[in-house]
Amino acid sequence: MNFVSAKTGVREYLRLSGHKGELNKSDILAWTNDAVSRIITDEQLIHKIKVFEVIDYKTELPDDFVNVIQAAYLITEDCVEDLAYEVSKFTDRQLGCQVDISLKCPKCHKVKCACNTAEIYVDVDRLWRSAHPEHVAAYMQHFYNYGGTNKKSFYSDRFQLMRPATSSFFHIKNCVNIDFDSEIQYTIQPPNLLTNFKEGKVLLSYFARRTDEDGYLLVPDEPVVFEAISWYIQEKMLYRKYMEDFSMGTYRAWQDAFQLREKFVARARGQIQIPSPDVWKTFIKRFIHRTHPNWGHEEDMYRTPSETFTYPDQTYNIKPYTK
Repeated sequence: MNFVSAKTGVREYLRLSGHKGELNKSDILAWTNDAVSRIITDEQLIHKIKVFEVIDYKTELPDDFVNVIQAAYLITEDCVEDLAYEVSKFTDRQLGCQVDISLKCPKCHKVKCACNTAEIYVDVDRLWRSAHPEHVAAYMQHFYNYGGTNKKSFYSDRFQLMRPATSSFFHIKNCVNIDFDSEIQYTIQPPNLLTNFKEGKVLLSYFARRTDEDGYLLVPDEPVVFEAISWYIQEKMLYRKYMEDFSMGTYRAWQDAFQLREKFVARARGQIQIPSPDVWKTFIKRFIHRTHPNWGHEEDMYRTPSETFTYPDQTYNIKPYTK
């Protein structure tokens, strides 16, 4: 799926409404951004990795942050300038082949960052996430990687994993009754990430929204998305007009635009959420066709136990296999 700037919403609104005269483009951009925030789903998120400086038990989260994949800490003065180079060394094994994954800084477009941003991202889709559950679950204490218990970050051996805080008093230090656990923890309280160590660094792997250089959300380049954005803006413009004249005709036009806005926002969100045919087929074969519950699916990370299957397309159906 391609993505375009939010500024495209201004042009699409003009095409729909035929607006003449002056137009406050900053309002249109703000409304476009609001509309896109309602439309985009997890399918349009990107995987980012960034080092944050912890000062006085907290660090500020980026504006595009959605949710944590993995959080790790470093309470030393070690240099992290070569983080992008370190992370680019991790490899992926699929179908018996080793694939080197090269990650580039989104600003300077170099593997070894030259702009001191210490930020890189991996563009992932549903197929990539389903093939790599370890990236989503590796930060959890109970997760057992393929080599045993995972205590270090997947992206850098110098960072140790943190776990989400399970107590409201996790940040209180030197208390005999509360601070009985020496594990490093974190909690998300937007716009900050709070830790129970005062100073250090956090290596955060997280899902983020796609944004342009001005901070506006990128728009999925689909006709139904632009239709939804146009009606979203039209509804706002008609409401503004109704607040000026309070006429019944304007009220009815505003109500019609409101209904069309909700209709196309839901339609756009549904369309861009639909997985590709190959991913959907895999989901059907691995989940829907299992008529007999696989009670150990979480422990097996949803992997198919091929040794229990005898026939092509066999399921967990306990009845005899028949064509």
